[in-house]
Amino acid sequence: MSKAKKATYSVVRDAERELQALTVLRAQIAEMADGDEDTIRDTLEGEADFDTLFNRLLEEEAQDQALMKGLKLHIDTLSDRKSRFEKRINTLRDLLANAMDIAGLKKWEGPVATISLSEKAASITVTEEADVPTAYWKQPDPVVDKRALNTAVMAREAERAAAIEEARKIEDEEERQHRLDAIETELPPIPGVVIGNGGWSVTIRRG
Repeated sequence: MSKAKKATYSVVRDAERELQALTVLRAQIAEMADGDEDTIRDTLEGEADFDTLFNRLLEEEAQDQALMKGLKLHIDTLSDRKSRFEKRINTLRDLLANAMDIAGLKKWEGPVATISLSEKAASITVTEEADVPTAYWKQPDPVVDKRALNTAVMAREAERAAAIEEARKIEDEEERQHRLDAIETELPPIPGVVIGNGGWSVTIRRG
């Protein structure tokens, strides 16, 4: 669909198409609810027209956004608490180990638990990373540069399409086929990827 047609559809509303979209949307909402009658009823009850249902879905989306932000804040808070407890646990264990070492104990038994003290190998603590020789730095695992790959694939496909179109204009069948075969050698598709059909990106502005 061309950009001009998209613009036309966004301005001139088609009641028949909107009714069709509304029917599909209601079915998709019911499918998304996976048989949850309460969710289906809460979302669809009384939402008989296109605009009303859209506004209802936007309200649902806004509520989910608020819940997601609240959950993120709660998760961050719990993560901080977890870190503090981990630090406290390590500190308490160090205190117990130090006391047992001073007392000359390798094992202590009590009503709550039994503590065993064993030696562990010496380990280092890095104080200045910048001073550590590069031989002891570990490189991260390589990852695909999807942006660069996407650009290269799209450019290659455009080249191939243009070359194939020109080749098909050749009247001599043998020469035309020879050129098409040459394109596969000169401009082969980039392996390891498939090109999807694209889609729509939804932007919601509030206020």
